This record gives sequence, C-alpha cells and structure tokens, in this order.
Amino acid sequence: MNTILQRDPLLIALCGTLGALVAYELWAPLATPAVPHLNPSPMVLPIPVATPVMAPASTFSIIAERPLFDPQRKKFVAPRNTQTDAGAPPPLPNTALVGIIIDNEKSLAILKPADAAFASTMAVGDSVGVWRLSAIQQDRVILTAGHNRNEIRLDANKSTPAPIRQDQSGPAAIIAKDTAKNPAASP
Repeated sequence: MNTILQRDPLLIALCGTLGALVAYELWAPLATPAVPHLNPSPMVLPIPVATPVMAPASTFSIIAERPLFDPQRKKFVAPRNTQTDAGAPPPLPNTALVGIIIDNEKSLAILKPADAAFASTMAVGDSVGVWRLSAIQQDRVILTAGHNRNEIRLDANKSTPAPIRQDQSGPAAIIAKDTAKNPAASP
C-alpha cells in the first residue's frame, strides 16, 4: 500500500503544522488588550487667542481710486449739474403728498410719485430725488436741496368742488332754488 503519506514526508509535516496552528487559534485564551490608564485630574492648557488686527483705512484707498469693476479702472467722478452749481434750485419732484402720520415717537409722510403705482412711506432724512425730506408737519412736508427749501402741502391734492348747475334736480337743487326765492328760509 503505497499511499501519498508514505511517499511524501514533507506533505505530512506541513499538514501537521497547519493542524496545530488551527487548534491553537481555536482553543488558545484570548488576550485582553491593555488600555492605558488616564489621569482624570483636570489639566488646563492655555488656548492662544489671536487678536484681529485691522489694517488702517489708507490701505484700502486704492479700491476707491481704482474701482475693480470699472473697465478703465478710473476714479468715479459724479457729473456736475450746471443748474445746481449756478444757484438755481433743482426741479421739484413730481410727487403728491397723500397723508401724514404723526405720533409721539415718529413722523411719517406718505408720498406718491406721479409715475409710481403705489405711494411710499418716508421719514425725515429720506430723499425724494435730489431733495431731502427735512421736516414733517401736520399739513405739509418741507423738502430741502442745499440752501433751497420747498414744501408740499397736503391740501394741494384736494380738488375744487363742482358748482351747482341751475338745471340740476335733486335735494341740492331744491335747497338752492328755495334759498334764492326766500333768503330768510335758508337752513
């Protein structure tokens, strides 16, 4: 009986070694990992806090002198208005004063530009075109532009009542006719 085990002793030794390793892994006690012991005493470490240092404003003056989004990178100079420079007042805004709200803390004016769909609420200091709202009173607002001063009155929006025509019928016409015939009987 010539078997493989008799012919190859090296194979027998290799199988025996592998079997011993498997048996050791299966039945050997597990080693508990060593956990380092930490000292629970409080330890305060100083945390460095970086103090922000602001650069001086002169560092950023180049931004105003050479704007980033201007293709020519030139300083913006506002165009001069020859009417304002000559001392003539700028034209008044085409705005109607719709209402005024005054309470103990704040005064508001409700202004409606002619070309706007809705009126807007403005406080003292707000601007209407080149004019600045400098005062709000019970029946008017005061607008200033430089040394020029103008006002918009609340009653400027009232329409004049229509006169009573003689050929009208109804209560107003009857009272008007009776008053004309007998002035002493007027109500």
